[in-house]
Amino acid sequence: MIAGVEQELLASDCNGSVPATSAHAPSRSGLKGWISLHRPDGEVVCVKIDQIVFVMGAMKTGANSLALSRIQLLNGFADVRENVEEVMLAIRNDGVAM
Repeated sequence: MIAGVEQELLASDCNGSVPATSAHAPSRSGLKGWISLHRPDGEVVCVKIDQIVFVMGAMKTGANSLALSRIQLLNGFADVRENVEEVMLAIRNDGVAM
């Protein structure tokens, strides 16, 4: 789980009001440099691309059981429902809807 004020700068809901602890499927965030994903609870969360260190499969990582991928950010992790390929495609497309 990511904690602190910095979390809001790295991963927040698309309204910019709620920090993310984990995420799920990509959609358009509307902001260059950010991608929209879904947390295991289904809520949309935006993640700042330049804060992503790496993306890995969530199996056997201690991630939420509904997560397919785990994203390591500079200051923590985000569990997401998207698989690794979907996350990487969203990063490559810089948040453009798939």
